[in-house]
Amino acid sequence: ILALLLALIGFYAHMSYEELSQREVIDLYGAATSMWQMIQTQKGDTVSLRIQNPNFEHDGWQSSHTVISLVSKDLPFLVDSLSAELIRQGCVVECLNYCGNILLAKDASGKVVQCSVAQEEQNITEIATLMIEVSRKEPGEFKKIELGLKAVFSEIQVSVADWRPMLAVLNQCVVALEKNNSARQSDIFEESISFLNWSAQNMVFLGYAYYKITGKGDNRTSVIQDQSNLGVLKYHEVASPYEYDDLTDEGKILIANTTQCVLLGKSTTISKVHRPDYYDFLLIKDLSQSGEVVGEHLFFGLFSSSAYTMRPSTIPCVRMKVNNIIARDGVAVNSHRGKKLLHILETLPRSDLLYGTEDDLYRWVSGINNLQERLNVRLFLRKDTFGTYYSCLVYVPREKFSSQLRFAIQTILKDTLSGVDVEFSPRFSNSVLARIHYLIRIKPGVPSESIDLDELERHVAAAALTWEEALRHALFEHYGEQQADVLYKKYGEAFPAGYREDFIARTAVFDIDNVEKMDEIDALGMSFYKPLEGIDGALRFKLFQPACAIPLSEVVPMLENFGLTVESERPYEIHPLNEKSVWINDFSLTYRTIADMDIEAVRADFQEAFFNVWNGHAESDGYNRLVLSAGLNWRQVSMFRAYGKYLWQVGFTFSQNYIERSLYDNPGIARNLAQLFELRFNPEFDLDRNVSEQSVLKEINALLEGVSSLDQDRILRRFMSVILATLRTNYYQLDAEGNSKSYVSFKLNPSEIPEMPLPLPAYEIWVYSPRVEGIHLRSGVKGRKVVARGGIRWSDRREDFRTEVLGLMKAQQVKNS
Repeated sequence: ILALLLALIGFYAHMSYEELSQREVIDLYGAATSMWQMIQTQKGDTVSLRIQNPNFEHDGWQSSHTVISLVSKDLPFLVDSLSAELIRQGCVVECLNYCGNILLAKDASGKVVQCSVAQEEQNITEIATLMIEVSRKEPGEFKKIELGLKAVFSEIQVSVADWRPMLAVLNQCVVALEKNNSARQSDIFEESISFLNWSAQNMVFLGYAYYKITGKGDNRTSVIQDQSNLGVLKYHEVASPYEYDDLTDEGKILIANTTQCVLLGKSTTISKVHRPDYYDFLLIKDLSQSGEVVGEHLFFGLFSSSAYTMRPSTIPCVRMKVNNIIARDGVAVNSHRGKKLLHILETLPRSDLLYGTEDDLYRWVSGINNLQERLNVRLFLRKDTFGTYYSCLVYVPREKFSSQLRFAIQTILKDTLSGVDVEFSPRFSNSVLARIHYLIRIKPGVPSESIDLDELERHVAAAALTWEEALRHALFEHYGEQQADVLYKKYGEAFPAGYREDFIARTAVFDIDNVEKMDEIDALGMSFYKPLEGIDGALRFKLFQPACAIPLSEVVPMLENFGLTVESERPYEIHPLNEKSVWINDFSLTYRTIADMDIEAVRADFQEAFFNVWNGHAESDGYNRLVLSAGLNWRQVSMFRAYGKYLWQVGFTFSQNYIERSLYDNPGIARNLAQLFELRFNPEFDLDRNVSEQSVLKEINALLEGVSSLDQDRILRRFMSVILATLRTNYYQLDAEGNSKSYVSFKLNPSEIPEMPLPLPAYEIWVYSPRVEGIHLRSGVKGRKVVARGGIRWSDRREDFRTEVLGLMKAQQVKNS
C-alpha cells in the first residue's frame, strides 16, 4: 500500500491540489495503473501511444474527456511540441500531466523490475510519461490524432539526435570563413563570426541542408544535396526559405554579395518542434578561394526565448545596426535624441531588429520619433528581404484600441498586401499610443511597387476613427466646414448605439440630409436604395418620421403591393440636439426581378408613389407593382387603376387582382399603353401624334402576339380599346396651386368599346379618385341633337352603380320620347 501511495504521489506530483480534489480516487488510481501497464510494454526509443475514452464498466476508471497516454524516451520539447500538434488538430487541452526523468531497471526479458535513481546501475532506462486530457473526440478521429502525434515525435527524435552534428557543421562553416581570404576582407566579417557563435548558444537548431549553386543572375539555380541533410530535413521535406525570382532587388543583391557571408530570415514552413512558429533560417555562403558563391549552408531552427529578451547591445550584428542608425542620425548616444532613438530601437520587435535592413530600421525609427506623442494613426511597413512576408507597425491612440479595431486593421492589411496568414502582437507602454505589430505572410511574387503606402495608411487611419469622428469627417466632405460644424453639433450624439453598429458614418450623412429635408406638413422622408454588398434581390427602404415610429401594420401591406417582400425591419430613434426625436424605420426588402432593375431610374418614381399612397392621394393595391416592374410613375398607375375601375362597372368579368397580375406580367405592354395614352392626350407633345400613335400601336400588337394566356390577351386588348375610345380627359390639368388634380375624369365613346352592355349611351364621363367614383351617361341618336339632362345622385351600390345609372338613363330616354 505504501509503495502504491508513493507511486501515485510521484505520478501526480505536478498536478495541482484543486485539480486532484475534483476527481474520484478510483479514477486517479485507474489512470496511474493504465500508465504503468504502458510502461511495462514500452521498448527502447519507440513511443507507446494510446488514445481512449475510458469507461468504468470496461476500463475500471472513467473520464469525461478523451485521454491520450504516451510513454517514450525523455526528450526535450516533448510537451510543447505534442501540445501544439493537438491544438493544430482542433483539440482543446483540458488537463496535462507530465512525468519526466523516470529511471527504470529492466531484466533480460525487458520486464520492469525496479524504479531507481541510481545512475550506475545497469539496464537503467530513462523515460517520460505524458497523459493529456482533451475535449472529447469520437473513436473515428483517433487515428488522425495518433498519426499526427507520431509524426511530431519522429521530428523531435531526429532533431535531438542531429543537434550536435548540426553544431559541428556550424563550427566547420566558421572555420571555413576564417580561412577564406575573400570573406575576411568584409567590413562586417568579425561581427558575422561573432553572430554565428552567438547563434550556436541562442538558436535551437532543428534542420540543416546544403544547396549547390550554379549559374548567376536570372540563370541562378540551387539544388539541395540530399546526403547533407540533418534534423527535420533528413526524413521530411521542408520548403526552401526563398525563391530567387521572388526576392526583392535588395535581396538579390544580398544573395550575390560576397562581402556579406551570413544572412538571416524567416522560412515559409511552420515548425512542429518546440513551438508552432515559422522556422528561422541562418544562411551561410560557401565561398571559393576566389570569392565566388558556390553553395549555401542553410540551418533551420528557432531562436530561444532569451534571444528575444536580451539587450540589442549584446547581440552581434544587431548592435552594429543600432550604432550605425544612431550615428546616421548625427547625434550623440548620450544626448536626449540619441537616448530616445536608442529606446525606440530597443523596444522594436526583436524579429525586425534581427531581419530588417539598416535602411528600413532607420526609416522606422525616424518616423516613430516624429510621432511626438500625437494622437495620430501611423503605419510603418517593410517587406522582408526574401519576399515572404511584410512586417507592419501600426500606432493608434491607446484609448481607441480594441479587438474590433485590431481585426479591422488586420483585414485591411491582409487584403491590400495579398496576405495568406497574419500574426499580431500588441504592445502598451506609458505612451498615449498603443502599438500593434503584424507579420503578414504574402503570396509569392507580389511586387512591392504595387503597394501605395500613403493610401494604405489612410485606410488604416479611417478604420481607427470612432464613429463620431467619422461622422464629422463625412459631414465636412459633404457639406463643407461651416455647415458641417452646425450639423455635427446637432447630430453628433443623436444616433443610438444600434444605428452606429449597423451603419457607417457616411450613411448617417444621407440620413441627416433626409431628416433636414422633411416637410413639417407632410413629414415623411424616404430613402430607397440597393445595398453595396447585398445579396441578389436585396433592397433597402428607410422611412423618416418625427415623434413616433411608423406602424408596421400600415407600411408592410403598402410595400407588398409594390411587389416587394419585407424580410425584416429595424427602428432607430434619432435625438437631434434641442429638437424633437425622429424615427427611422429601416426595411430590408427583396424583389424578384432586381437583376433587371435600374435602381437609379426607379428611385424617384417609387418614393413619389409611396408618398402619395401614404398620404391617401393614391390607392394601395396591386396596380402599384407597375412602378417597379414597368417603370411607371404614380399618376400613370392611377390612370390604369381608373380604367380598371371603369371596366368593372361595364361588366368586365375579370377580377381586379387578375387584371393587376396581367399588367404586372407584361410590363412592356403596360409601358406602351401608358405611352399611347400620353401621345393622345398630353398637350405638351409636339411630334406628329398620328404617326407616333400608329408606331406604338404596332409595337403593342407585336407584343400581344407573345402573350400566352388568352385571358391576359383579352384584358390587355380591352385596356387598349378603352384608351382609344377616350375622347377627352382632365389628366393633365392642374389645380390652383399647380398640382395635379385629386381626381381623373375621362370622356368616352362607348360604341368603340367591345362587349358594352346595352343600351349604349352616346357618351360617358367616368370620374375616379381614391375618395369617390362616379359616372355620367348621355344618350342620343345619330344625326339628331344630343339630349343631356342634368342631375346628381348618390348610389350605395359600390360594385355596380353604373347599372343603376344606366337604368335611370333608359327611363329618361322613355320620358324624352
